[in-house]
Amino acid sequence: SARYLELAGGISSDMYDLAGSLELPSIKGEQGITSDEWSGVGINLHGRFHYQVNEKVRVVPVGHLGFSSSSRTFNPGTAQPKQETDYGTFGFNLGVGINYKVN
Repeated sequence: SARYLELAGGISSDMYDLAGSLELPSIKGEQGITSDEWSGVGINLHGRFHYQVNEKVRVVPVGHLGFSSSSRTFNPGTAQPKQETDYGTFGFNLGVGINYKVN
């Protein structure tokens, strides 16, 4: 079985856009006495700002911040021990765009 739930929202104006999300994924598999489970949580934040330099040029800095944490448990169901693994990610991105009115 698998489940992926994401709650997201944002707000925008003429000057900025802000957004955020919360991710809740999980997977569970069983075959006989063997089981494999994975689940986690992730948080993402996005934003951009519209800066009008003059009537023809607009500079748009953008940013993203995200991190997640998850864990996996594999149980072979035999005399072998359970295998437990923790995962984590962190992402940070910055960029800039330029809007130029040709005409």
